[in-house]
Amino acid sequence: MISSSKQNITVGTVSQGDKSYEASLQLIIDKINKMSDNSLIIAPELVLTGFDYDNMDKASEFTNYATDKLLSLVGSQILIFTAIVKKDNRYENEAIILHNHKVIHRQSKSRLFTLGGEEKHFKAGDSKDIIPFEINSVKYAVLICFEIRFKELWKAVEGVDIIIVPAQWGKIRENHIVKLSQALAIMNQCFVIMSSSGDCGILELSQIYNPNGDSLSCDEKIKISEVAKIRRYISMETE
Repeated sequence: MISSSKQNITVGTVSQGDKSYEASLQLIIDKINKMSDNSLIIAPELVLTGFDYDNMDKASEFTNYATDKLLSLVGSQILIFTAIVKKDNRYENEAIILHNHKVIHRQSKSRLFTLGGEEKHFKAGDSKDIIPFEINSVKYAVLICFEIRFKELWKAVEGVDIIIVPAQWGKIRENHIVKLSQALAIMNQCFVIMSSSGDCGILELSQIYNPNGDSLSCDEKIKISEVAKIRRYISMETE
C-alpha cells in the first residue's frame, strides 16, 4: 500500500489471453477484488477487447459499459488500462486512469504501429496529451506500447515517479521493449512498469524497472523514495 509519505506502492498486473470481452472484464474485476486498498493495477494494451478490427462499434460500446462498471468498483486503488473508444465516428486507442470512482486522466495513443496496420483502423491521438498526472502525491505518466520508441516522448514524461507502459508487444522484438523500458527508467530516473500479455505472437511479460534499471517482479511493493534518492545521488541538473 501507499503511505502518506509515498514510500511504498503495491503493484498488480492483469493477465490477458484469447478471451471474450466479458471474461476479460472479469479478469480485471478479480484483480481489483484481490488487491489491497491503494494498490496500483496495470492492464496490458486493449485488455478488454484486443485489436478486434472486425467489431469496432461493438468494442467501443463495451468500453463504455466496462468503464462504468469499473468506476463503481475502483475506490482507493488506481486502475490503468487502454480501450477502444469512438470519437466523432473515428476510433482511438485510449488510456483510461480510474481512481476514487472517477476518471483521473485520458490520453489516446499518438504513435500508431504502422507495421501492424493500426493507422487503418485508429485515429492517432495528440502527443500534447501525454502529460504527467498526480495521485496521492505520486506523479505518473503513460506511454502506450509503440510510443516508448520515441525519444521526444521520453522528454514529455520527464520528472515523474512512475511511467506506465501498457502494451501488446510482439514476441520477436521482446528484447526491444525490455531494453527500452530499462533505458527509460535509467534516463528519467524513475520506475517503469510495463505490462504486455496475449496470444498469437504477443509477448506475455509484466515487469517493473527501478530507477537503476534493475528488474523487479510485479505484484510486489515498490519504494517511491528510491526516485528521490537516485536523483540526489546522480544529479541531472545542468545549472
